Amino acid sequence: MIIKELSNIENGTAIKDLYGWVDSIRDHGGLTFVDLRDFDSKIQLVFDKESTIETNLKNEYYIQISGVFSKRDDALVNKKTPFGEYEILIDSLVVINESKTLPFQIEDGIDTDESIRLKYRYLDLRRTEMKQNIVARSKTFKSIRNIMNKLDILEIDTPTLIKSTPEGAKDFLVPSRKSPGSFYALPQSPQMYKQLFMMSGFPNYYQIAKCYRDEDSRKDRQPEFTQLDLEFSNGNPKLVKKNIEIIVQHIFDEAFDLKIKLPFKTITYKEAMTLYGTDKPDLRITETIDDISEVFVNTEINFIKEIIKNGGSVLSLHSDINYSRKDIDLLDESIKSLGSNGLGWFKILDNELSGPLAKLLLPEEKEELLKFGNGILVFQAGDIYEIGKYMDVIRRNLFVNKAENMTSFLWVEDFPYFEIENDGKVLFSGYLREAGLSNRPTHRFETLDDYLKGWVLERPEDKKELHRLNFNQEDDINGQELFANSQQILSGTGQNAWFTSFFAFECIANRIKETISLSDIERNKQLKLIGRVLPGSLTELKGHLSNLSELYLEDPKNFAKSPIYLWFLIEKANQLIANFNSLIEIENEQIENINNLPWEEILPKELIAQIGKEKLHDWKDYLMKKMMPAK
Repeated sequence: MIIKELSNIENGTAIKDLYGWVDSIRDHGGLTFVDLRDFDSKIQLVFDKESTIETNLKNEYYIQISGVFSKRDDALVNKKTPFGEYEILIDSLVVINESKTLPFQIEDGIDTDESIRLKYRYLDLRRTEMKQNIVARSKTFKSIRNIMNKLDILEIDTPTLIKSTPEGAKDFLVPSRKSPGSFYALPQSPQMYKQLFMMSGFPNYYQIAKCYRDEDSRKDRQPEFTQLDLEFSNGNPKLVKKNIEIIVQHIFDEAFDLKIKLPFKTITYKEAMTLYGTDKPDLRITETIDDISEVFVNTEINFIKEIIKNGGSVLSLHSDINYSRKDIDLLDESIKSLGSNGLGWFKILDNELSGPLAKLLLPEEKEELLKFGNGILVFQAGDIYEIGKYMDVIRRNLFVNKAENMTSFLWVEDFPYFEIENDGKVLFSGYLREAGLSNRPTHRFETLDDYLKGWVLERPEDKKELHRLNFNQEDDINGQELFANSQQILSGTGQNAWFTSFFAFECIANRIKETISLSDIERNKQLKLIGRVLPGSLTELKGHLSNLSELYLEDPKNFAKSPIYLWFLIEKANQLIANFNSLIEIENEQIENINNLPWEEILPKELIAQIGKEKLHDWKDYLMKKMMPAK
């Protein structure tokens, strides 16, 4: 019998064989009280002074009891628990299992080190807050399946022992018993298989999938995790958003009894970064970031003057709470740990300004800042996208109490393609660095076309030769996501060359298309720039291809052990050149077809040996035959 079943029993009923753990013991001389706990309930046991039952119990003993279900006196009712109105007068007790000294108390809110809790996980999971996590997970899975059935979305399982398909991390490998030296991989995601389902004609798919990534654990990423994986065959943004919103609403309603309003709010990436400093803002906090750069246009504060001169901004947040100096120092330390130079702040009280920089303010600056009203005004100065992350932390710390017991869902759209941070690492968001310039300025863009316009067509003539992309030469970056087949090239050097080439093709193709609508004179002008200047000009393609071939000779693994990638690049380049030459009217600006280059210098020597120099012009046909499956 379990405690929850007692809700259907009348007062005075004799009960038998009730099981549970001893939660607490209270000896009141004549009476001994024991709280009995099972998975989801708790009830008080009473041993009177005349009882001959052994009461030498300890916490976490597992016991079996019989007795009489009895209503408490009104003065003794415990309204904090479901069975606080009742107790059990004990007739018999059997200790099923004794407990040794506990490594920590079985109660909520303990500060025991996590390593100890994980070592004794079976004890940790007896605590209410931990049990609730497991129950919530189960309810979530149940509600997912319920709503997917209503939406007629198919649940399909995919294999967990697969061929390695590199994604964003290293694979966990499982050795094959029948094929020594060969390995299966555990899936990082079901991506390849769900796409096969779509190709097979399935309209949709979902799976509560186990995924594995062989990398160090972080708070937001574990080596093994579970995800809801979802795919639509003929999907579009409107369809995806609609279904996701319905699914989320149902889960929160059924699993957590929380009502979610539809539709979710939608903002752009640019709005998120400008107003909140992050692409995942907490909208439970309504306060937004203010750009107060105009206040300091004529400032005499040197570091702010220099930042604004170089195109930076001053971002601020105002709170009407009068924070102490200790609170400000703690906030300062938290953003310094992220890379900030420190927290700028002013206190405003009764139309007076105080703070480290208050004495340096001009009268007109003071006048503008006082308009915020009493409280504290904190700020950061620098590149608007760089200091945004500090402002996000500041915002969440200043207004943390406003985020309790609320939900606020949000779509963030129009993300930029990628970014290259100041350390040269590709992060797939939105800014690029000029590697050849002494001050290494950073340029923001939203699309590849924005990049080309800003760097090729609008840069000073004397600077154009310096405009090159700077890449991380060390790590396995996620450049594979730029390819249709998610091909990963593990070499940093190879990654650089491939990425540069594909990026150049994309930029050039977009710009050539744009010139069609221009006048003849303007078209020739623009095409000349596209054909001759960096980055990724048409005349630069030979260099790229030459570099690729050299890298192939050094390490064939750079190109997935196949020269077919060289063929693909050549075909892509020739298409661009044909489009270019069909539009330009100046004879001497014609660019040679890539096929006319000296292939003896470009192609791998081993490939030339296979083909034969006399048949070099047929090399593409040879490659295609080589790559095609035998009939």
